[in-house]
Amino acid sequence: MSRPRFPDLAGFQGAKNVASGNFSQFWRLLWPLAVTWLPCGCGLADELPPFFGEVEGRGEATAGNQEPEQAVDSAVAEQFSFLPVQLHPPAPSWLKIQTYSAALDALRIGQARQAAITLEQARRDRLQDPDWAALHAWALLEMGEREAALELAVTSQAEFGIAASESSEGMVLPRHEGLVFVEANAQYLLGNLKTADPLIQEALEWRPSDPLLLQRGARCALAASDGARAVDLLDRLVLLQPISRDLSLLRARALSQAQRYEAAMQLYDRLLLEDRNNPSLWNEAGVTAFDHAFQNKQPEGFAKSASYFSRALDLNPQDARVQFHLGCALDWGERKSEAEQAYHRAIELRPGYMEAVENLVDLLEMKGDLETARKVLTEQLRQPLTAEELQRTRARLLHLGEKPVTAEGRGKPLE
Repeated sequence: MSRPRFPDLAGFQGAKNVASGNFSQFWRLLWPLAVTWLPCGCGLADELPPFFGEVEGRGEATAGNQEPEQAVDSAVAEQFSFLPVQLHPPAPSWLKIQTYSAALDALRIGQARQAAITLEQARRDRLQDPDWAALHAWALLEMGEREAALELAVTSQAEFGIAASESSEGMVLPRHEGLVFVEANAQYLLGNLKTADPLIQEALEWRPSDPLLLQRGARCALAASDGARAVDLLDRLVLLQPISRDLSLLRARALSQAQRYEAAMQLYDRLLLEDRNNPSLWNEAGVTAFDHAFQNKQPEGFAKSASYFSRALDLNPQDARVQFHLGCALDWGERKSEAEQAYHRAIELRPGYMEAVENLVDLLEMKGDLETARKVLTEQLRQPLTAEELQRTRARLLHLGEKPVTAEGRGKPLE
């Protein structure tokens, strides 16, 4: 019997960088000072900086070998608060580039389409630079062109990697932080959580405290049935900022998935104090209470679970799934007569409900009422079943009463 799934539910490196030609990293380290130079007319070139298009640069480290996360000057962070830090200008001289500055201005006032047009026109002569491509891809993402943003991020990453491998034989292809960030978010927003998950994990290695990556990474982890990782990511997020109700609910689901049922129930109860008329929330809490009782073999836990399901049905009496859940809680709580009624009601609400039929037939067999069990199975054969359900029903009818059903022999119903 299948359990219904719930909805979604570093130290100074300046000399080293200059010596190696990594001017992009060098400029980043001097960024807080350089911002103050710009208004003074210190003679920065109006054209692209000399390192434009070079392999070394922001985000060059491969996963597992990144430099420690750099502290961001508060004035700089405020100046570019409209832009993820992964996409901040790689050096102050970039602000002297007219097209680049115009694109930033457009993004600052919410004109993502204009920014994308500006960047597209300029990139035609500068396809080798990943920072430029990353900002362009982000502008596309901001204007809702998710597929186009993803394609640009992926192809630019490949182009950048090919250039790097040609520059040094046997060199490991670098990954660019900004492009990985855009690719991860594009995949996430397209609903491709399985694909987004490793990309978000990679992006988090650069920025372990990025709030957006932490919450989206938690959702991906939960979708991958990795509740423990989801809890860890959300716990890190809680240390940075208060989390919303939606993220608290996500954390409750993650705790439940990680089998930390007591902590999950405490959180569900707090959420229910604020949202007592939400039948779905009552149902989720009921399932977690059921799982806790099943794990610890506590009959009183099944009674608690049944109370949550009953409250959900008070708010939405026509929900067949919750009616089935109530039947399970009553059944495993040894309230067999009430469970039988709940299963019957679930089948009335959803004719052909396979899990409810099988649990009901179990109860009827256990009490020796084979005649009623046969009637239930015969009626089930009249329903529009799948081939697999039809086979299961016929087999159950054929072997009805041959082997006694015991409570100990029954599996967990909500899986």
